[in-house]
Amino acid sequence: MKKTPDTAGKSANSQSVTCGIDKELLDILACPACRGDMKCGSAADFLYCLSCGRRYPVENGIPILIIEKAKLPSKG
Repeated sequence: MKKTPDTAGKSANSQSVTCGIDKELLDILACPACRGDMKCGSAADFLYCLSCGRRYPVENGIPILIIEKAKLPSKG
């Protein structure tokens, strides 16, 4: 019996997805500006940095980690 690529060697934990991004990938992503940890935003269409607060868009499950495309946190 042949295993399909999407199920070969994956556990239940590695298949969990956040913001359309695999959890294992999300765990290793870092902010390109300050190297802070990244988390999924409440609207699930962006990632935000826990250190500097920049918000990076996620398009079709692909994080766009370009500093110039990030939105800076509002001052207030």
